[in-house]
Amino acid sequence: MFRRRRIGAYGVCRDARGRVLLVRAARGTQYGGVWLLPGGGVEHGEHPDDAVAREFSEETGLGVVSAHPREIGLSLFRSGDQLVHNDRIIYDVVVGDGDLRAETDGSTDRARWFDDDEVADTTVTPSTARVLGAGRSAPGLSPADVAATAAMTLDPPPPGRPSQRFGAYGLAIDPAGRILLVRADTATGWGLPGAETAFGESAAEGLERALGSGYGRATEVLHVAHRVHSGDVLPAGHLIDVVMRLVVTAPIVASGFAWFESDELRRLDLDSMTRAALASVRAPADRAGC
Repeated sequence: MFRRRRIGAYGVCRDARGRVLLVRAARGTQYGGVWLLPGGGVEHGEHPDDAVAREFSEETGLGVVSAHPREIGLSLFRSGDQLVHNDRIIYDVVVGDGDLRAETDGSTDRARWFDDDEVADTTVTPSTARVLGAGRSAPGLSPADVAATAAMTLDPPPPGRPSQRFGAYGLAIDPAGRILLVRADTATGWGLPGAETAFGESAAEGLERALGSGYGRATEVLHVAHRVHSGDVLPAGHLIDVVMRLVVTAPIVASGFAWFESDELRRLDLDSMTRAALASVRAPADRAGC
């Protein structure tokens, strides 16, 4: 058996009556006949924001007006001779134009709105049950299956397509409004603490590992970005990056970490992902929860 990494974008969408939109997995798929959140795999080079809009259109016929990241999840499931690690970016989605309809010849075959009491009596995928906090969860992997992943070979990417990788980073602001940064090496400059996640590791676990055990915890997701590297400086591949709020719970004594005032950031050599995340989040204006 081989291990395979996959990155998906999914949406929680509710109508004016509070009903949630679900789609049914088509027969012959991993969870055939089971209901789940609309969404699917992020294509190589595609921004997850665009992926969730595309998947909604394909699976429900509805156009996405807005999509805001809600949480980051992880699911592990078997697919043939592969054990698949699926990083799941969950969005809150608002839909606009279009008529609700089922997908044709795709991975889903029905789409409909569910009241909360209906969801409670409906069989849904394990990840959908976790996000909604409701539904009868379909069987997932056993702890023994998960523990066996270390002995499996990582499946290579398809010929001609660099791998997709998933990174988790944290934005921490202390009570004085300073931002925590780390300098990994001189080539990349200063950046938010974080790391690419390992197989079977959640985004929060990856971030907390990079920070150091016991120093902090990840909370809500703030920003989603992507990068495509040709391999000239960094390894070739498509990197999906998520930035989460990081609450520092103990003084960090490891080398390379430092706190910076907002006005100091302009003088630093920030990596591109960090610069974009700070511009998007406007973090210094929000000191809550630090």
